[in-house]
Parts: sequence; C-alpha cells; structure tokens
Amino acid sequence: MRKQGKKCDSCHAKYVCEAAVEVGIANNCPEKSMCGCGEELETCEGCGAIGCPECGHFEAPYRDDSSIYLCPKCVKEAREEWAQERAKVKADYESACNEYLRLFCEKHEYDFEDAKEGWVARDIGGVTLAGDIFVNLTDIRADIDHNAPEEEFLKWHDYCMTLHALSSDNFSISTPNYDHWLRGCPRKSEEEIHRLEELHANVMQAKVILEDAIKRDGFENGK
Repeated sequence: MRKQGKKCDSCHAKYVCEAAVEVGIANNCPEKSMCGCGEELETCEGCGAIGCPECGHFEAPYRDDSSIYLCPKCVKEAREEWAQERAKVKADYESACNEYLRLFCEKHEYDFEDAKEGWVARDIGGVTLAGDIFVNLTDIRADIDHNAPEEEFLKWHDYCMTLHALSSDNFSISTPNYDHWLRGCPRKSEEEIHRLEELHANVMQAKVILEDAIKRDGFENGK
C-alpha cells in the first residue's frame, strides 16, 4: 500500500515520501537520497518537490521520457496545458479549413453555409457537399492554391465521373486527383473516351441480348 506524502521540514516540498521522513533522510534534502522503501528520491521537474516515484508521489516516466519526473500537481497542470494547446490547434485548423471552403464556394458560386454544415460526419477538413458534388479538402486546397481557372474543377469532375461510369466490376479506369490534373498529368483524349463509350454501349447491348436469350430459352434460375 502506498504511503502518504509529508512536507519536508527543510525545504517544505509537499511530496516527500513518508518513509524518507521517518528515517530522517529527507530533512537535509540531499540530492539522490534513498527513500525508506529502498528507491532513490527524485526531484519534480516542474516545481522542485522531492518524492519517491515508487511510493506513488511522482509520475514517471512522463511522456515516455524516463529522465523526467513530475509530481501530481505538475502532471495535472501539464495535461491541462496540453489539452488547451490541442484545442487551440484543432480550432485553428478547422477555421483554416472553412476559410478554404469559403473561397472555394465563392469562386464556384456554391452556398457556403450549406457546405460548411455539410462536412460528412462533422469531420471538418474531410469531405463536404458543395452544391450537388462531394468534394474533399485536398481538392478544395488544390483549386485555391493553384488559382485554377473557374471551369477547370467541373471539367476534371466530369472527366472522372465519365471514366468511373465506363468501368466495370472486373476492372476500373484510373483517374487523376485534382492536383495532378492541374499539373498537366496524362489523360485520355476525347477520341479515346468516345471509343470507350462505344465499346461500353456494345457490352451493355450484348448483355441485354444474352439475358433475353436466357429468359426465352428457360435457362434462368437454374431451370
């Protein structure tokens, strides 16, 4: 069972191990003195209090650093400070994401308030619904950072949707992300896309003919 801490008579540290006080070791506050439990006393890196980590007065290692010891008060203060820092970084990040979204919506004449409320699963900086198009922050940033022509976003979006529609369960046609598109990555020509559309139409027609033949000859559902 862990012993309770006492004030040191010499330095008034609040977290001196009781066992050390009992044997008179801590009264002179020698550096690296031994606690009554047999472990070395340590000094809190935050406030300078002396105590024994083994007896529960310090948290060590702190933040995966075995050379740092903190008393409970300093641990609490450090965690509160860390929580405040995290909250500020998160708020600043979300504010920056929404500023990118605002510029994007103004540029393409989408309703910003709707898009701002449209972040999927309330994950600001993930994917949102702008107009009737789902768009992620990476593409929004590419559009703004590259100062892309206004019509380029829909041109890229339509290109990708066309190729996705021509893909099948057995294979898919790769499409570029928006950043690569704006950097001039290789893409299929209109003639190539038109040829793919013709082939896709032939496949769909052949599928209908096959299904009709199966139904006509009574082979459906294992008959």
